[in-house]
Amino acid sequence: MSDMPFYDLSIVQEIALDLRKCRPTKKVINWLDNHGYRKRFVQDIILALRDTDHRKTTQLEHLPETHADIYNLDYEGEEWYVKLFIDSDTGQIVVRIWSCWWDSVSH
Repeated sequence: MSDMPFYDLSIVQEIALDLRKCRPTKKVINWLDNHGYRKRFVQDIILALRDTDHRKTTQLEHLPETHADIYNLDYEGEEWYVKLFIDSDTGQIVVRIWSCWWDSVSH
């Protein structure tokens, strides 16, 4: 684990400007859909992140040697937990959103 982000947030946000490159997991999509959030919401959250929102960097248990940055931020009156990484394994650079929950915890 690290206190410094593994990915440059400005690069993450630049990639996320293209909604097609902002890719949440099915679990995240289902959770957001079930709670009434629109598809573009994940992109909005990524673009709202600030360097000071970074909490830690960790390796993903299910994707060995893949680092993910974890952020907590206040957005639209809720505290959000976001775990993301840049994925280029598909030949295309995308931001993968591994977790995105309000109240800073997995639901």
